[in-house]
Amino acid sequence: MNKTELVKVNTNDGQSPRTINSREVAEMTGMRHSDLLEKIGGSKKVKGYITHLTNGKFRSSDFFIESTYVDAKGETRHCYEITRKGCDMVANKMIGEKGILFTAAYVTRFEEMEQLVKDKSTMSYKDVLLKDIQSGNNSKIS
Repeated sequence: MNKTELVKVNTNDGQSPRTINSREVAEMTGMRHSDLLEKIGGSKKVKGYITHLTNGKFRSSDFFIESTYVDAKGETRHCYEITRKGCDMVANKMIGEKGILFTAAYVTRFEEMEQLVKDKSTMSYKDVLLKDIQSGNNSKIS
């Protein structure tokens, strides 16, 4: 998996990146994606972050946004788009070196996305397309 496959730069206002896909977060943290999905969404046995947020009167969509992706077999699978606040929550539940390294990775990733949005906002549409073609970048800004 490469970053352009995993990351959609989602924005609310066309300026600031909003999310990182849970598959990339799982890869950054070294955990199985299914385990991360359970921590976020919960299961029959375990309440997830979303349940706790909702019970605490927080909007879970400020942290985790339900989404899907198509896997290599062409099947639609569940995932989340995770906001910076959601990444903070995941990182705060991790301890030691693993938590530190994940925090450094996601902060860096959000900074890269912010720079991409900034660069593209100062370029003409033609220049953006030309740069994307030259770099082989398939990321989308919506």
